[in-house]
Order: sequence, then C-alpha cells, then structure tokens
Amino acid sequence: MKKLTLFLISCFCLISCDDELQERSNNVEFNDVSLLNSVVENHILPEFAIFRLAVEALGESKDAFIAEKTEANLVSLRSSYLQAYNSYQAVAKYDFGLAKDINYAQNLNLHPFNLNGVTDFILNQENQNLESILTQDRQGFPAVDYMLNGLAATDTEIVAFYTGNNAEDYTTFLSRIIDRIEALTIRVDNDWRSGFADSFTNQNGFIDIFVNGYIQYFEKRLRSSKIDFPTGKFDGTPSPETIESFFRPEESRGLLLEALESSRLLYIGVGENSTSLSSVLVGLGEEGLDAQIRLRFLEAQNLINSLDANLAQQVATDNSKMLDARDALQEIVRLLKVDLVSILNITITFQDNDGD
Repeated sequence: MKKLTLFLISCFCLISCDDELQERSNNVEFNDVSLLNSVVENHILPEFAIFRLAVEALGESKDAFIAEKTEANLVSLRSSYLQAYNSYQAVAKYDFGLAKDINYAQNLNLHPFNLNGVTDFILNQENQNLESILTQDRQGFPAVDYMLNGLAATDTEIVAFYTGNNAEDYTTFLSRIIDRIEALTIRVDNDWRSGFADSFTNQNGFIDIFVNGYIQYFEKRLRSSKIDFPTGKFDGTPSPETIESFFRPEESRGLLLEALESSRLLYIGVGENSTSLSSVLVGLGEEGLDAQIRLRFLEAQNLINSLDANLAQQVATDNSKMLDARDALQEIVRLLKVDLVSILNITITFQDNDGD
C-alpha cells in the first residue's frame, strides 16, 4: 500500500518548465492567447464556480448532519458528497499555479484511502498534520467516502460512530476533512480570479504548460489512476481496492465517465466560436487528426459505458473489458502525446515511464 501511494504521488508531479500570433520554429502558426483565453473563460472559471458551489453545499450538509446525527441527514450528506466528487472531476485537470504549489489534486483525491491504523489516526488527531505530504492519502474525497460509507455496513451502524463513545473524534475528523476540501478549493478558485488567469493567458510559455498539463492529467490521473492500477496493468496483479469511491463502488464508473467527458469537452471546446485544441488543428489543416481524436473519445466512452457501474466488480468478473477500455484511452494518449504535440511543435516535459 505504501509503495503504491508513493507511486501515485510521483505520477501526479507535473514538471513544467502572447498576446499575439505565434510563429514556431517549424512555421506552425496559431493564436496561443485565443486558445488560452477560451480555456480559462469557457472551462476553468465556470467549472471551478460549479465545483465551489458543490463543495459549499457539502459543507452545509456536513453541518446539518453534525447538528442532528440522523440517518436521513447521513443520506443527504452522502448525496452532497457524490455531487461534489463528480464536480471535482472537471477541475482535476487544472494543476497549474497555486493548485500545483499546494498539491491540490493530491490533497483532494489521492486514492486509495490509507486504511492502515486508520482508527488510531482518527482517535489521535491532535498528532496528525493534514498539511503533510504523509497524510495526503488520509484526506480528501477518499477519506469522506470512508467516513460516510466505509465505517460499517448499514446507515444505522455508521451513525453510531458519530453518536457513540468516540463520537467527538469521528465528528471532528469528518468536519476537518470536509472543511479542508472547501478551504483549499476557495484558495485555488480565488487564485484564478485574482490575477492568475491573466498571467496564464498572457505570459509566454503557458501554452506549452497547458498542453503538457492536459496530456499528463489524461495519461496519469485519468488512465493510470482510474484504470491501470485497478486492472494491474503495470504489475499483472489486479488491485480493485484502488478504484475511486471504493466504499461506494457503484459510483466508480460514473466518476470515470465524468472525468473523460470533461476532458473531451476541453479538447473540442464549448460553443461554435470558441477556440479549442480541436479548432486549432482544423485551422492548421489537420481535420483528419482532429476527426481521429474525436472518434477515439467516443469509442472510449462507449467501452466504459459497457462496464459494470462497480469497477471493482468489473475487475473481478471480467478484467479484459477494463483492459479494452484502457487501450481505448491509451489510443487517445498516443494521438495527443505524439501527433498533436508534433503538429503544434510542443515538447513533452513530464516524465514518461510507460511508453506510448
């Protein structure tokens, strides 16, 4: 478990190195600023706005549950958690600026949740620092999943943890991890809206950082974390416990689909007049490559839709279908990481450890 967690952390590390028409060394021309402005205005800012509202609603549901610890309020809190977790999938792609500096993605969604000594961890919180890299696998949405779904088999038994002998400890920990999700999200959202968006769209070099970040997210945190690790793609040993929402596994496919769809929309853009990676390729006369990428996204969606909603169950019953979906995602990685960047004359700057 510890080795897997450290490998996940390493996979998450992004190594990153105009307001006018750019001319690159191979005479490829496209408007960097138009593309980045569209990404910020049509994707990053609205997606963070939606996620922030979902996280605030999660905090309100948590407060209601703490005020009155009933099964009905637990069900309501669980619904808010799932809505926020799904909304998170859209903003997980943007590991830039403050988000990168504070390890936002790792603090919110490093899975699997570390179960080793978890009871002692909760009962001795005064000795635990959630800002430490060593506790990233003990917080965020995987931790909320455990606290709402993994403590016991029934809602009655789960509520008992918040009303029994150690109620204060469990209540405090639940509050801490949800409040931290909200606090970190507010910080990152405010960072985009208080100047970083302007820097992102107007400073030289951000087009390379954006494209590298998008591809690295898709390869490492979408394909690898969500499918490669559960299927045992790297070591031949399936690890279904590494899926997202492990303690409510029937939601795991939905989270994967949310991540894939948000990645597809970022590629194709929103609105007829928006600039996107897709429209840039078409503008450069690369309609064939654009059509291939669009098709591969749809093929991957169809394959994932055919999987069991519980990805752990899918791994256990027919792992080959998961691997087929993985191969479809890998084809998108190849088109983006080899063909797209070649056309745009962008160099991949993050570490490649599994080949293409």
